[in-house]
Amino acid sequence: MRRVLPALSFLLCVLCLACSKPALEPVLLTDTSTIDAEVLELVAQKVAAVRAAPSDAAAHADLALAYEANSLYEDAQKSYSNALTLDPSKSIWLFHRSVALVETGQIDEGLNLLKQAAAALPTHPAVQQRLGQRLLEIGDSEGARAAFLRALASRPDQPEFLTGLAGVELAHERWSEALALAKRALKGMPDYRPAYFAKGRALQGLGRHDEAKPLLAAGVNATVQWYPDELRPRFVSYMLTSSALAAEGSAANMRADYARAVELFEKLVKRKPEDADMLSNLGANLVELGRLERAEEVLKQALALAPQSFAVHLNLSDLYLRQNKLSQARDEAERAVEIGGTIGRTHYQLARVLGTLKDYEGAYRELKSAAGMDARDIRVYLALADTASRLGRSEEARAWCRRALDLDSGSLPGLGMQATLALSAGDLDEAQTALTALEQVAPQDKRTLWLRSELQKAGR
Repeated sequence: MRRVLPALSFLLCVLCLACSKPALEPVLLTDTSTIDAEVLELVAQKVAAVRAAPSDAAAHADLALAYEANSLYEDAQKSYSNALTLDPSKSIWLFHRSVALVETGQIDEGLNLLKQAAAALPTHPAVQQRLGQRLLEIGDSEGARAAFLRALASRPDQPEFLTGLAGVELAHERWSEALALAKRALKGMPDYRPAYFAKGRALQGLGRHDEAKPLLAAGVNATVQWYPDELRPRFVSYMLTSSALAAEGSAANMRADYARAVELFEKLVKRKPEDADMLSNLGANLVELGRLERAEEVLKQALALAPQSFAVHLNLSDLYLRQNKLSQARDEAERAVEIGGTIGRTHYQLARVLGTLKDYEGAYRELKSAAGMDARDIRVYLALADTASRLGRSEEARAWCRRALDLDSGSLPGLGMQATLALSAGDLDEAQTALTALEQVAPQDKRTLWLRSELQKAGR
């Protein structure tokens, strides 16, 4: 018995050593000279957490996420590697490491890890979308199809996934199938530019070149929007570089989350109070929130710093228009056009002011200039249709309305205008087409109810 006990104790020690996790040093930044102080403070906190528990996989992964959120991808992938060494079961970390590797130019290794993560996480739509897009880019369209279909199994109407699948159909020159998928995507996300491009490519393939042109222009340089995974909330909270905050602020503005945009641009203005662009962006979002006094204060600061910025004059014009200071609104809009006349938004803003002043000819001229410079802005085409109608040019109005619906076939204002213009022209067939679309998009909307009643009166 005395001989057995020491042997058993030795065996237990060996097993414990085998089961214990190694203590790994945190991944440290080698050059901090260009990194914002807030980022360095966050990294220091995460490094301290790793040093306090060097065998804790989650601590290493949290440090990696802080690096990734601030575009420090090489440090991120190394820290994710540490986390996976300690706990290889966490496939979501494998996924994030694959993303970081691609960002550092290690494409093949990143794709290999992405495939492993996707195999381990078949029901995670964010992972499947990323794999589908990468496979589509390297020409593996059938692999991409399988990945996008797995993503769609979890989120059947997600516009980003539908657009990816449209890309697969385009690769096989199945134009009608691609067109149907792009339309479904735009129904769910009317401003999603990759879907514009997919729709334009499909129409081009079908020989409908005139319809394709504005959509292809709208999709130029479009970037894929990635579906968020489970780490996204913490990822966003760790985004502290000025470029990351500015990008997130712009994204918040695009999705009309103006309160979030103001919060982010306020941070940036505190960091860089002499940055006219950040002040202008803050002012624009304050205008959208209706905080007009604060907006005017901020925009005047921006103007003092950058009197030649068309964006500042543009935002001041919008502010004065909302305050019904029409003379000042016109002056600022004209100055914006003078400085930035190659940008469609300047002409659109001047048209808004001229329309409010009932100068419809002037507004129509500026709107046509805007349409020629930015073919993706549905507001311009709707304004052209409305202005042409006010000028008694009904056929032009109907043509502009159709252009708007080419960009967004489910636009309620566009369908309502199409119906009104068609009824005025006695074109009951086009009015019926508009009603059919409205019935699908918003069956109880007042425009739908009105059009249904009018067509019933006409015997339809």
